[in-house]
Amino acid sequence: MCKCCNPVAKIYRHHKKNSASYCSDNRLICYFNRDVVEIKSIHSQWKLVANDEGSIDLYYKNTRFKKKDVDSPVWGYHLQKAFYKDMTSFSKYIVDHDKYRFSYLDKPLKPKGGKKPPVKGTKRWRAEQERQKKRDRRAAIKNVYYIFEELDAARASDEVN
Repeated sequence: MCKCCNPVAKIYRHHKKNSASYCSDNRLICYFNRDVVEIKSIHSQWKLVANDEGSIDLYYKNTRFKKKDVDSPVWGYHLQKAFYKDMTSFSKYIVDHDKYRFSYLDKPLKPKGGKKPPVKGTKRWRAEQERQKKRDRRAAIKNVYYIFEELDAARASDEVN
């Protein structure tokens, strides 16, 4: 497509001033490169690309490679379900996406919640009791073997002296 017919170029030219101030306020870098508007934030990279129907698609740079992304028209990027008619709306979507995606960095990790202890009298409780008996028996056997090893070592050291 030529510069005049390309919907991405039209949006970029028409909303350049409004979106430039929004982008600078939110630390986004926006620039027009051939038929594509590229937007870079601290955490991510995006592309606005015209599709065959004349509307604009927003593509997000993959953080992990997936097999389904091989079919993407923009290699290394995948399509986002964001359909807007102006640059500022796309920019707001990107800022919100980054805030949501990287909000976990500010939150402390939660400890894993284990299973509740089994209720007395249930199958799970009886099975746990059996497992505990086996563990205790094995520990007692290991303890006896350890005592035998200590006695053998003491007897061997007495024979040497």
